[in-house]
Amino acid sequence: MIFQAIIVGEYFYDENSDFKHKRKIKWLKKFTTSRSYSEISDRYFTQVTLNRPKGVDKENLLQYLSEKKTIDNTEKNYILIIDEINRGNISKIFGELITLIEPSKRIGEDEEIKVKLPYSGNELGVPSNLYILGTMNTADRSIALMDTALRRRFEFEEMMPDLAVLSKNAQKIVDFNSNEPQNNDLRVDKINIRLLLKKINQRIEYLYDRDHTIGHAYFMSLKGKDGDGAKTELANIFRNKVIPLLQEYFYDDWEKIRLVLGDNQKTRDNEEYQFVKINNNYEVSKLFGSIGEVDLDDEQKVFEINKDAFEKPESYIQIYETK
Repeated sequence: MIFQAIIVGEYFYDENSDFKHKRKIKWLKKFTTSRSYSEISDRYFTQVTLNRPKGVDKENLLQYLSEKKTIDNTEKNYILIIDEINRGNISKIFGELITLIEPSKRIGEDEEIKVKLPYSGNELGVPSNLYILGTMNTADRSIALMDTALRRRFEFEEMMPDLAVLSKNAQKIVDFNSNEPQNNDLRVDKINIRLLLKKINQRIEYLYDRDHTIGHAYFMSLKGKDGDGAKTELANIFRNKVIPLLQEYFYDDWEKIRLVLGDNQKTRDNEEYQFVKINNNYEVSKLFGSIGEVDLDDEQKVFEINKDAFEKPESYIQIYETK
């Protein structure tokens, strides 16, 4: 008969016992048939082992305690998702796995390869029913530094902004690529969010590139709101996310930012709807006085964020309805 226990107390000395050096324990399991220590450890158990376990394989120990047989999962598929995979040091993250994940090197294949783990000494291979999905943002500059070995072992699928999800009911069949409003389009007040994002992204693609188009995820929070709550959320999205993102994309080139937002097409009568306004209140001679030999451009444009525009539905509508 064999017992299994865990230590739950500190050492104490019992002078009235035949075994005077003791620690309190809690019994976990009792087996009526003795089993070999080699099932869970690569070395004999000693007093040191009980105080500071060494050589014990955790997975084998758990299976040993449960007395359950290993389950055959070869018929099931498993997925490992690595978000922002290009953000880390690929060589250090994968190590030898960069070879093991190749289809021809997996367990059961003709060129099967296993490596020995440095600490446990166990062999490790990658089964053919494990699928690895990695996500990345191609707008990140680090994408150019991606390990070539990783590129060879993955298939790349482009995921562009999906206008279809910016609808009241994505199950309905509508033409989400249409430039005309659809009855199923998501709206905030009178603002058509699908047409809004589509027009912004068309301008970004022309002025920059398609990798920097704005994702639909920025606007998904609008689907759970209505009324004033939706208006406030849309204003926050533009004020705190969209415009700062455009500043980064265009390195504070406000002329291009105005082009993306359609502010250049909002006439002088509609200046109140411009997100980025030109401040014409500066006069060089009055501002600097006699400037001597310093050459200052009287036509220098000074831009400022128009905070009031974020609260006006027409500011957003004129992004995609301007001619």
